[in-house]
Amino acid sequence: QVEGNAQLRTADILEKVLLKPGDLVSASKLRSDEEAIRLLYLDKGYADVTIGSRTEPGDAPGGVRVVFTVVEGAQTKIREVRFSGNAWASESTLRSKMDTKPPSLFDSGVYQASKLEGDRQKIADYYADHGFLDARVDRVEKTVETADGKNQLVITVYVTEGDQYTYAGMTFEGNKVFPAEQLAALVTQRPGKAVSRQKVLDDFQRVVDLYTENGYIFNVIDRREVRDEAAKSVAYVVRIVEYDKAHIERIVFKGNEKTAEEVLRRELPIAEGDVFNRA
Repeated sequence: QVEGNAQLRTADILEKVLLKPGDLVSASKLRSDEEAIRLLYLDKGYADVTIGSRTEPGDAPGGVRVVFTVVEGAQTKIREVRFSGNAWASESTLRSKMDTKPPSLFDSGVYQASKLEGDRQKIADYYADHGFLDARVDRVEKTVETADGKNQLVITVYVTEGDQYTYAGMTFEGNKVFPAEQLAALVTQRPGKAVSRQKVLDDFQRVVDLYTENGYIFNVIDRREVRDEAAKSVAYVVRIVEYDKAHIERIVFKGNEKTAEEVLRRELPIAEGDVFNRA
């Protein structure tokens, strides 16, 4: 049973509880379920929630009734999101990258710890896609103010931007199956502009895909970053260790009790002996 919950439905709370009727009751299981309920409330913006539990004699001999007690506290809403340490990016731009926002027509403004943790990575990713490869969120400061029984949260995000790097190209080593010109044609990012980490990853993946879609699934392909601190540029070296093509040795069907294997095989675009193609 659950007592004290007014804002969250009992059914939603009990979905998080692992303890079920018929289970052996232990203190560790109770603590684990208390924490699961607490995390549910935190995700709904109840930062001050307190969860407890007790046992009472049950209806059956040797059985107990488990009662989870909830003191919900006030729901915490975000009043403002501030930034410190940002010189290149504006506060409005960084706010637009976050899911953590004050109340608006399309957002309840409820504080959720899980959202804020994801926002830290989104800010770092935004910087990394504009040349700031070392940018990071150092810390997030949260200040709670209570007015009229409501909690309002002021969030301050402390950023270290670091230096901005330009892209100096991608070169290849060890490739014999495909010429360097063919691999370079897969690279869309152009030298001289601010490097984008996401574009680097996408370009690298296209090179990997070219090999795997032509049967070279056992190759070792890695990427090394080479920085020129004086020029504030960064280049990438892709090292390729090539092995023989992989062929499909055997195709196995399991669980087909109503449909014959030959019927299923007719639907496949591949057969034993074909060169493996990931796509």
